[in-house]
Amino acid sequence: MARFSRKKFLCILVVPIFSILLLAAFYVYTTVQNNAQNAQIAAWMATCSEKLQGQEFRCWVDGIESIIQRKGAHAAFAIISSRLLDEPSFKRSCNEILHDVGHWTYHYTVDNNIEFVMPPKVTLCASAFDRAFVHALISTTGDFVKAVKFCTDPQLASESPDATARCYHDIGHGALSFYAPRMTGEKPQQVIARALEECAKISSTPLQLDYCAGGVFSEVIKFYQTNKYGFSLNKEDPFSFCREQADPYRRMCYYAAKPLLLWLTNNDFPKAASFIESIVEDTYAIAAIDSLATSVTMRNIANNISVVDYAGDIFACRALQERLRLPCIAGLAIELLTHSSPVDALEFCRLSLLSEQERDGCFRRVAPNLAEWTPRDKIQEICSSLEEKYKEFCQY
Repeated sequence: MARFSRKKFLCILVVPIFSILLLAAFYVYTTVQNNAQNAQIAAWMATCSEKLQGQEFRCWVDGIESIIQRKGAHAAFAIISSRLLDEPSFKRSCNEILHDVGHWTYHYTVDNNIEFVMPPKVTLCASAFDRAFVHALISTTGDFVKAVKFCTDPQLASESPDATARCYHDIGHGALSFYAPRMTGEKPQQVIARALEECAKISSTPLQLDYCAGGVFSEVIKFYQTNKYGFSLNKEDPFSFCREQADPYRRMCYYAAKPLLLWLTNNDFPKAASFIESIVEDTYAIAAIDSLATSVTMRNIANNISVVDYAGDIFACRALQERLRLPCIAGLAIELLTHSSPVDALEFCRLSLLSEQERDGCFRRVAPNLAEWTPRDKIQEICSSLEEKYKEFCQY
């Protein structure tokens, strides 16, 4: 009995000690592994940051794709959200980087028979990743059921109220990309109508339909720029194809035409805006100038132009017809919110150069959209910083 008790006692003593040693060894191993991984990430970040502007893009894309291959999308977005967004050269091109990665990830998962699971923080940088992913899905397969399932994933809605609708924008892109090569010989308007028909079928809200139709027209613009699939632009009347669209889609057509106008005028903002002044209907003209102004801000962001140096663009807005002036200035601001930061957008609205009327119009455009584009842990602070009369517009 005594021997049995001693053995039992030794077992009771040894097992916990062994377990502690095992846990300690595991802790040391994981710590070493994590330190090595952090060192690799730091070295990669340093390498990309030191590259000349224009050369860093491929470095960031390749690195993120490598992480997805080795660790998965969840690990990649954890690194992006915790470390890369503070890196200026990454932040400057975050939208374009994650767009490339999203497109690649779709093909990578399909080619390797990997089920894609939506990671947290997937809507970073204006949802560039998930939008590119669904664009690739539709343009490759035409599977609208699967695309809708992707866009209505609860993870998207949990991160941003309008993320699902924004995802529909790229279903529209993909719809035209899917049908155009399969309808060669048909008139461009017939191809456009077929893609819009799919948008109408899958959209359960007016907002989803607007976004989807906007995606179709954005892809139309690309085809006009390249004369692809028989799409040939009337350069004397670049909005002629918008007038062919049915009423539910016409406004989104005018809104989507911004890159076409800048391309046509070699990035001459005032000259591009002059085409918009010829639009008779105020609703369509205002949509078009708002959109054109967002493209000008995108160009400024890409060229690292500071908010305080937007004077030339503000003066260009003021030179327009009266009906277009305030929407133009508000358009400059809203793109700072969606593709730069809430701080930059509010700094623009507070510029001393703006008149009181311009400042008021700017805040009234930006404030209601702050919650959508501001991290949840920062929105209260941002809203509280607003002038008293604009706080009511900032809902969160």
